[in-house]
Amino acid sequence: MANPSDIVGQINSFLRLGQAKSERHLADLARTYA
Repeated sequence: MANPSDIVGQINSFLRLGQAKSERHLADLARTYA
């Protein structure tokens, strides 16, 4: 069994990674349509 805090840490890092990708993608879209 994995440690619950390890799972929470993995989820948090995954969400941060996804957020960074989304922000970069939105910035690219904004430049494309600016």
